[in-house]
Amino acid sequence: MYEQGIDPVRSSEGRARLNQYINSRNYGGLNNLRQWDANKKLYDESAAKAGESYDPDFEAWRLGYDPRTFRMVNPDGTMNPFLATSVTPYTNLHDLVHPTFSAIKPHLLNADQVKSRGYEYDPRYDYEGVTEDDMRKAMEEYMPGVRNNTSYMYQRYLAK
Repeated sequence: MYEQGIDPVRSSEGRARLNQYINSRNYGGLNNLRQWDANKKLYDESAAKAGESYDPDFEAWRLGYDPRTFRMVNPDGTMNPFLATSVTPYTNLHDLVHPTFSAIKPHLLNADQVKSRGYEYDPRYDYEGVTEDDMRKAMEEYMPGVRNNTSYMYQRYLAK
């Protein structure tokens, strides 16, 4: 403006151009970036606190993008929102189903159950153990509470 002979402070034309420039800025987009940056910082703090229950591959699957390489602004100028503020603790398959099986108590086995385990049945002995049917029944009772668990859905994704 000075090269054109316009004083940005004293002339009305200069003040109008300054106001036009200020009003043409994308403050909504800048505020979004600030909020997404705050979300990313909260997420990173949560990941640090999670310790061993944090699995980056699980989080990348859950979020749909890898938080380690996430960019809020793409090279083409489009913006990506970072909306997650905390990690979801990862539970491996063993820990997910272990409480179910720990409740099963060994019981006396009949001849068919002993044979199904690969042993020869001798009626002079008592056989004690847990059968596959016991484990199936426990899982059938436990599964309704697990089906919507994010770790369970991730395990199904890995199995596919």
